[in-house]
Amino acid sequence: MSEILRVTNPEIVLALTAFLCLGAVAWSLRMSCSLCSIEPPDFWQAALTSVIVVAANIILRFWFSVAEVPTGWGTQLVAPLVVSAGVVAASIRIGPISALGVTVVQGVVCAVLYVGASIFNIMTEPGRLL
Repeated sequence: MSEILRVTNPEIVLALTAFLCLGAVAWSLRMSCSLCSIEPPDFWQAALTSVIVVAANIILRFWFSVAEVPTGWGTQLVAPLVVSAGVVAASIRIGPISALGVTVVQGVVCAVLYVGASIFNIMTEPGRLL
């Protein structure tokens, strides 16, 4: 798989990977809503919510770097979590505590998907015996 990615145009790989990741994040948002016993949004609303969360976190990180805010738990973990939960709460029209739960569960689901994809990539390397 990595040989294919090395010889392919990087812009094409980035575009395909971005759409694939957007689909995975929208799916994980729907799954985390279901796990938290909340009515899951349709796929396109989940995808739009994911794009807005990414944009809000990019703006937040940019503002932290421009304002020279000292790094720590508050700026690296709590503030992005609160911003993400706020966007989810406004987008799906749920309460702030439920949105915080959905955001945490979505982070766990995405982490499990990432670790699973990494293990799959390691196990399928050429020349590796299973």
